[in-house]
Amino acid sequence: MTMIRDYMISQGGAVYSQMLIDHFNHYCATPQRSAEFKEMLKTIATLNKGGRNGRGKWALKPEYAKRR
Repeated sequence: MTMIRDYMISQGGAVYSQMLIDHFNHYCATPQRSAEFKEMLKTIATLNKGGRNGRGKWALKPEYAKRR
């Protein structure tokens, strides 16, 4: 979860879904790992659908937006 948060902070606190896939895909080699990743992401961020070109964008929740 820390890696996801740190990556999102380095990108300004919000990233498109495709950016997350491109950056973390190699960690999600099995369906179980993919499910774990999604749950961690949902814990620390919210999905805003319908952004530019209809793409989803994840934004860190306020309590995770500051590096610890």
